[in-house]
Amino acid sequence: MAIGWIVLLVIVGLSNIVLGLLVGIRDWKRPVNQAFVVLSVSVSVWVFGIAGFLGSSSNESAFIFAKIFYAAPLVLVVSLMYFAHLFPDRSHMSRRALLLPLVVSIPLFIPLLINRKFITDHLSTIPSGRVMNVNETEYLVYALVVVSLFVAAFIEIYRQSTKLQGLYKEQTRWFLVAGVITALAGGCFNIVQAHWLHDYRYIWVGPL
Repeated sequence: MAIGWIVLLVIVGLSNIVLGLLVGIRDWKRPVNQAFVVLSVSVSVWVFGIAGFLGSSSNESAFIFAKIFYAAPLVLVVSLMYFAHLFPDRSHMSRRALLLPLVVSIPLFIPLLINRKFITDHLSTIPSGRVMNVNETEYLVYALVVVSLFVAAFIEIYRQSTKLQGLYKEQTRWFLVAGVITALAGGCFNIVQAHWLHDYRYIWVGPL
């Protein structure tokens, strides 16, 4: 992969961190701002993981970066769910909204980090580049959790948008548009093409 695309990914990752920090600095005490900071940082970690995977000089380092870009979306969707339920200015969440995302994501997140072969079985190299061979059953559960929480968060944001007026309504509208475009790009290039077609060359498209 051209070094220029990897540099661009790093710039995108850093930009997300800056965006999160700007929101956090504005009013850290607001729970919705805290959720947005975690969301922004988790997006950045996902992007850095993909950049590292594509730019690594060895399969071992690429494998470690792959673990990162598989783990980060679990944090991303949990923080997105919290953001959706807290926006625009709620101070608390229901017990179900608070615990459900954690209950379905933590049993995947922890084994993914401590068990080398959980989801990520092994790397192989083909003419088109590196390919992560996954445990299909474990990956299916992982993908269903990530996609389900994404959809649930967008539904909640849309539900909130029907009750809002003015700036908040406009914010939710743009957040939904951008979020759906990002989710479709990520689903197409990071799930369908990467795992169903075994082609990892374009996993950088989703983050951009």
